[in-house]
Amino acid sequence: MVCMKQFKILHCLDYIDLSMGGPSRSVPSLCLALKNEGIESAVLSHNSKNANVANLRDAGINYFLKEPPKGVWNRVFDKEYVNGFSLNETIVHLQHIWSTPIHYMAKRCRKEGVPYLISPRGSLEPWPMRQKKLKKDLSMMLYQKEDLAKAFCIHATATSERDNIRALGFKNPIAVIPNGINVKSLPLKDFKKHDKKTILFLSRINPKKGLDQLFEAWSKIPSEIRQSWQIKVAGEGNSEYGINDLNALIKEKYSDIGIEVIGPQYGGDKIKCYHEADLFVLPTHSENFGMVIAEAMCCGVPVLTTTGTPWSELRQLDLGWYIDLSVENLKVSLLEVMDCSDEERFEKGRRSRDLILSDYSIEAVANKYKQLYGWVAGECASPDFVYFD
Repeated sequence: MVCMKQFKILHCLDYIDLSMGGPSRSVPSLCLALKNEGIESAVLSHNSKNANVANLRDAGINYFLKEPPKGVWNRVFDKEYVNGFSLNETIVHLQHIWSTPIHYMAKRCRKEGVPYLISPRGSLEPWPMRQKKLKKDLSMMLYQKEDLAKAFCIHATATSERDNIRALGFKNPIAVIPNGINVKSLPLKDFKKHDKKTILFLSRINPKKGLDQLFEAWSKIPSEIRQSWQIKVAGEGNSEYGINDLNALIKEKYSDIGIEVIGPQYGGDKIKCYHEADLFVLPTHSENFGMVIAEAMCCGVPVLTTTGTPWSELRQLDLGWYIDLSVENLKVSLLEVMDCSDEERFEKGRRSRDLILSDYSIEAVANKYKQLYGWVAGECASPDFVYFD
């Protein structure tokens, strides 16, 4: 049995905004579940407009929101992020890379002899590594390689991410733990037949997500088949690419074919989107996990996604559609989905939820983290999900 009473876990994020996926949503849920395991957590992040801290506050979990400095250079040299609190009897879990404030925390840990873990969160996958390559090569040379190489352990959310980290030459132990899903907050949808069926995309609005290829595939489906379906796009972009850019693309090339952009959806509105969907689609180039895929599955929505995600169970267990990303593959798979009966799609969704309940619940994931942190603290042997080669 792991005893962690003398340690606390400090989760360090760049941002914890509701509009973002990944750690902004998974870390607060993990902290709540760890509290039920008797492990004290705290969260450090930059502040933002929609900081996802309400549940932390309600549960009495400490969090520190640092105001982000103004200006690029002030941001690069933001050493204030790491000041103002003690790291005594603390294990630090760094939840981002390519961030100089996170780097300064790794540097402080090394200086004070504090063990730290790093979760790259898919940032070391092949596709994102090719984006802004010169900047990343420079960052890797200046600080990121050392921060990763000197971490006590690197965390991956899937074996595919583990393998890609190994391919970059890192020799650290790698723990493979998926993100946990709060199944109680994501109830199973009711079986309903809709006259107008909905294909839901719900994620960040970003070129990485493959919406351009989805729209092109959708435009190639015969109108007599397409007319009883619609695509709803839920999500939020950023200053580089956002909803206005997406609407401009639709107006220019894909108007009047049943595509609607509904913007960001949170809380009950997000659950309603899942429950009204007949298919969830994420035509992404790359995801280390894909929280929205797991959420859709938990709600009983069948999923169509790509081999850029680790969700091969969709194909292996005949739960959904798992394809190499291309316009033609999307078109063929969408036609297969539309040819299924309502009963067939609902059954795939119901069995998808069963998988989430058995393998991805936040309770099961928190127990794995309890074992991992116990090993880092020197209180138990390495768990069987930690790989040394």
